[in-house]
Amino acid sequence: MIRFLFLTVASPFSLGVYEGNELIREYVASGKASDVLPPMIDTAIKEFTPNEIYYTNGPGNHMSLKIAFVCLKALCVIKKIPLYGVSPFIFNGNSPIKAFGNSYFVSTLGKIELENFEEEPTLFPAALPRCTDFEELKGSDEPLFLLSVV
Repeated sequence: MIRFLFLTVASPFSLGVYEGNELIREYVASGKASDVLPPMIDTAIKEFTPNEIYYTNGPGNHMSLKIAFVCLKALCVIKKIPLYGVSPFIFNGNSPIKAFGNSYFVSTLGKIELENFEEEPTLFPAALPRCTDFEELKGSDEPLFLLSVV
């Protein structure tokens, strides 16, 4: 089974291609989601035929999440592939995720909240795991938007 795992919360964006639960190929690109995600997807689907697609569905950069969801949902509908959302905190060591200003999303005991920091907290970039149990990752494909629309 071939699985794609996209880390889509913020740039740089990553796509891991997994055979079973083992990472076999990695794509990484920096820039705007609208500029880098479509070519990344195009390159990957020319090399691999995924059976399932996973992506970090938030919280994080709203525009990146929207673009990732639209691109991946369209691909999954066309190819008849299931799409699953996963928490980005799994891939960044549960470190805070930038929201806006001095505000960051934090996950405590599985509950996600917005927290203000006087000083910028230590942030760890999301990283693709070399091996993962995808059955434990399966979540709703809907993006998780925690901030109200301005």
